[in-house]
Amino acid sequence: MGDSTTHGRVIFGGFPTVLTGGQNVRKVIFLTLFLITNTGVAMSIIGGKEVFLFSKVSAHLTYEGKTASNIPVHRIVQYEGEKFEDTIKTNENGFFSFPPLSKKEFSILPKEFVSHQKLVAEYKGKLYLVWETVKRSEEENSELEGRKLDLKCEITGETKFFHLMLHSIGTNCTWSN
Repeated sequence: MGDSTTHGRVIFGGFPTVLTGGQNVRKVIFLTLFLITNTGVAMSIIGGKEVFLFSKVSAHLTYEGKTASNIPVHRIVQYEGEKFEDTIKTNENGFFSFPPLSKKEFSILPKEFVSHQKLVAEYKGKLYLVWETVKRSEEENSELEGRKLDLKCEITGETKFFHLMLHSIGTNCTWSN
């Protein structure tokens, strides 16, 4: 619902306020600044706010219990209609690490944060889903409610679902508490 002015009446969030003369400008400015500063948006307007689409993730991959060395791992993220995709290979010991994927957001009004995340390993021409979730909080490491994404994954393992406070994760990985 947008704000509108009709004959000295300003409507903020559905609540009409009668304004007269010089009060119009002062009240509109005060209410606007009040709403902006109390929703944490002032920083977003001035310099942008960093939001984490996918936190830093490190993992050790195995295939049927053996080190999965030198295999491609794809990170796929969808956010606000944009698709981000990058690929890295595991090292000779089966380890890989992606840096955090973030972007600056410039927004006047608060909005819902939704980042679709996937990690897919490619072994001998076959794709294995390693991690999938919908990240619902823009802070770093919110995928595991503040814990770092330091994973151990058996890529042939059965996908398990973990239900957390803000989201669920489908994965064949484990992590330490």
